[in-house]
Amino acid sequence: VMEEPAEQIGIIGLIDNEFPKRGLHVDGVVSCEATALKIYCGHRGRVEINVEVAGVTSHGASPWLGINAVNKATKLIDAVEAYYAEHYQVDEKLGKSSIALTVINCTPGTMCIVPDRCNITYDRRLVPTETPADAIAEIQAIIDRLSAEDPDFHATVKVSAVPRTTYTGITETKPNIKEGWRIAEDHPFVAAASNGLRSIGEPVSYGYWDFGTDLAMVSGRHHIASIGYSPMQEYYCHRPVDKCRIDFMERALVGNIAIFQELTKLSAVEINRLGVRLSFVPEDRLGMGLVGSMGMTGNMMLRSWRKGKGAFLNRKDPEALAQRIWQELEVVTP
Repeated sequence: VMEEPAEQIGIIGLIDNEFPKRGLHVDGVVSCEATALKIYCGHRGRVEINVEVAGVTSHGASPWLGINAVNKATKLIDAVEAYYAEHYQVDEKLGKSSIALTVINCTPGTMCIVPDRCNITYDRRLVPTETPADAIAEIQAIIDRLSAEDPDFHATVKVSAVPRTTYTGITETKPNIKEGWRIAEDHPFVAAASNGLRSIGEPVSYGYWDFGTDLAMVSGRHHIASIGYSPMQEYYCHRPVDKCRIDFMERALVGNIAIFQELTKLSAVEINRLGVRLSFVPEDRLGMGLVGSMGMTGNMMLRSWRKGKGAFLNRKDPEALAQRIWQELEVVTP
């Protein structure tokens, strides 16, 4: 469990390691990030870029003996702003790509010493047609141009990556990257969620996050069908006035149940058409809903769960049936 600075370490571990280890498969995801009761269908990607501008230290009383890294960095800052004022891409739903200078510092950073290093951090937002490599290449091209114009200008650029330590003591370093993604508003997964809301009299409208979420890992990287639905309002996120309306919370509670009930009606064939990973299910078995890495009992439950009542599953009968088939047909299981 880690907070937002973890750059998706938690969801990466869950999807790539923990679920496969337990034989679990993600058919679709509903995120509870802020949507103000709308169904959200995507967001831009993100890459955190670090630029280090080099100089030469000298005494503050003799600045001509050094090369002030901060002064050189101002050239880069101006060039980046000018470039992205004219060069950006636009997605019809997610809006345009962007860049923001978020952190700047220098070393040694003390009195009477001209700084020899200036570090700049950029928050670059990407539309789905862009990649982190594209963003790095654009900054590198600006650096190359400035270096050609000024022989004393030296800088490097890279994707930021910071070690993060979990409460259990595990430390991992991941690049600060989130993939952009967008699911069509007429996609069957979205349509099922919409039908769920309509069934309880809730109005249906669609939106897209300005910020990024862990669905970058789920949908952007693994192409698993995903949406967002929540009572929280994006306008208040990360602000001193952060709050959530009680009436929205009450409506979202019922709304999430209605969405779940509709999504669970999607058949295995429909799920396959959504581009969801079904893990080793042969093509001719899709209509039967068999999952190769699940046990016989689990597959029996997939076939019979609709016959039950309520939200709880009956494991006893499917387990007995699986045992009988295993014995009578001499089924060989992994």
